[in-house]
Amino acid sequence: MSYSHEWLVKDYVLYSKISNPYTDDDVVGSSTDVVENFNSTSQPVFLIVNTLGITSFPKNIVRAIPSVQKFMTHANLRQLIVISDNPSIKFVSMLATQVQRNKVILHTTLDEALAYIGKQVPEIASQLTKLRD
Repeated sequence: MSYSHEWLVKDYVLYSKISNPYTDDDVVGSSTDVVENFNSTSQPVFLIVNTLGITSFPKNIVRAIPSVQKFMTHANLRQLIVISDNPSIKFVSMLATQVQRNKVILHTTLDEALAYIGKQVPEIASQLTKLRD
């Protein structure tokens, strides 16, 4: 499997890491797992998606759009924070920002993303620690 999900702060911050090869099936499976995590809590969640391990993209992303839409429109998505240094992912993230109206934020490092969340929710800032890869 080329993705993983874990709570950085239970019910507040969900961290997803994506790596190669990230296939169409992985997009669907990952999206389904995110929705299950969102369903397990009663409050809005920051979703961090670390795409720094991606160098190639799924071939038929159109097939995965319904799965992605399920988590992007979920009532418990507070914000999607994409970590990327890839121009293509940055472009898609910027398009999503226009559609989702401030629900998609782009950062280039995990530290930036965690600092951003810490400023948004100061009461959990001390719980936000960098993951060991």
